[in-house]
Amino acid sequence: MFAGYQSMKHTLTALSTLALFAAPAAQAASSLLIDLTADGDSRVYDYFSDVYAQIDQEPDGFYLISTDGPIGGGLDVFPSEGSWSNIGSFELSGMATGIGTESFSITAAAFDFGTYISSDFTAIGPYLTSITINSGSVSLLDGVVTALTLDSDIDFIFPAVGGASYSGGFDIDLAATDQFTLDVDDTNTFPNPFGGFADLRYEWNATGAVNSTLVIPEPSTALLGALGFACALRRRRK
Repeated sequence: MFAGYQSMKHTLTALSTLALFAAPAAQAASSLLIDLTADGDSRVYDYFSDVYAQIDQEPDGFYLISTDGPIGGGLDVFPSEGSWSNIGSFELSGMATGIGTESFSITAAAFDFGTYISSDFTAIGPYLTSITINSGSVSLLDGVVTALTLDSDIDFIFPAVGGASYSGGFDIDLAATDQFTLDVDDTNTFPNPFGGFADLRYEWNATGAVNSTLVIPEPSTALLGALGFACALRRRRK
């Protein structure tokens, strides 16, 4: 009996120790996967070239800003039109269960607008997306988003020109407007291949609907490992 008690004691000790190591993983944050559906009048502008592209135009680019007339043979600036599926994700401040009413802050974001708004309308190559959260929150009911607000700064970064960035805002308010707003209008000065310097002003101006899917982290496998370890320990003692 004493030997059985000692075996059980060692088993519980092993489980408790490994469960402690497993605990941080159990606190992992959940994520929201984001789809955007941009309105047809969403545009991008190249003011240096006096042109813009618009989603519901056919073709979508280019048109003269000054006259609205088409220019060139057309360019596909919006390869997916307004369907921007899996464009990004938000990380929440805690782990959602998908059960009942839950509320979290939005702590980080990862987006890639360059996949859906081509860099072909710029003269400085592909760009990356960087988002800084000013404030953001989400409410869930049984895993379904009932409210989502975001106030963030967004930068479009161009590695080909030393990481120059174009800055603006990316905001969401599902309670008030049920829409997102992307507003970037900025100017950078670059060497002109024909001599001197050129001020290149670009603008991203888009609005539309937001869809989101809650991702709940899988339960940690560390506790299962602890159980296996404890069973092996018990067999070894027998």
